[in-house]
Amino acid sequence: MSTNILLRLLLTAEWEKAVKCVLADNSQAKEWIVTQTRTNVLPIHLACANSIVQVNIIEALALAHPDSLLLCESESLRNPLHIAIRARVSDEVVAFLMEKCPTAVTAQDSLGRIPLHYAGSNQVSTATINKLTHICPKSVCASDNLGWTPLHVASSLYETPDGVEAMLDACPEAVFMITNKGRSSYDVAQENRSSAKERICEILIEVEEDFQSMTEVRNIRAAEMHIAEQKRDKSMIRIGRDFRNTKTRGVRNRVRSAFRNIRVKNTQIAEKKGNRPMIRMGRYFRKTMAKSMSK
Repeated sequence: MSTNILLRLLLTAEWEKAVKCVLADNSQAKEWIVTQTRTNVLPIHLACANSIVQVNIIEALALAHPDSLLLCESESLRNPLHIAIRARVSDEVVAFLMEKCPTAVTAQDSLGRIPLHYAGSNQVSTATINKLTHICPKSVCASDNLGWTPLHVASSLYETPDGVEAMLDACPEAVFMITNKGRSSYDVAQENRSSAKERICEILIEVEEDFQSMTEVRNIRAAEMHIAEQKRDKSMIRIGRDFRNTKTRGVRNRVRSAFRNIRVKNTQIAEKKGNRPMIRMGRYFRKTMAKSMSK
């Protein structure tokens, strides 16, 4: 493993001295380090892997190298948020990483897992799960390479029902997700060895039944709306016919009025010129029009 001052301070958990080191020379925060397993890592990866890491050194490293919050170590392709949750660091550190880089919440590692998968397997606090799901509620449905969602992981490993409830509150439809082998969250919950197993199974069943009931109600309402729209369309057709009939009568009346005016003018002209046949035709037309308009 390559050596430098910052690396030594991180490995010995001397956080205050490490912060001063970064402030004095921020280039060290950007240097990739090759571990004994030939994995390329950044100082922030090493810091997040320590469960007692303090938020001040994470802040200093992120400030010195903002892009590092989304960069992954070379072996498992995990970003600092993945690593921090797996190491069970403090909620304060995890909250800082999420706040500064929300995109990291949905990033997958080489196993196809997002940070929420590791939250379910490492008993993180409900507060942290709520923050993760608040940024991306649909992440509860994210499947890894084996088809396991964070809900599958939490159902099989969580020692309290709180984590499972928090995930289902964010995304209840996740209860219907199955693994590549066709196993539901309820199926894997049967393997939970904690005292919370029974309650977790009850919650999964309740949410599934409630979601199905809500879906049925939603379908019924959709059918009712469809029927109402069809009835409304028929009413509009009738209104359209009435409008067209009214419009046709109006046009017909305007045409009749125009012809009548033309005939009256022609008759007046004929009378001035003494054209008797035209006068008789004009009078006949006026009588005929009067009869038709009176009908």
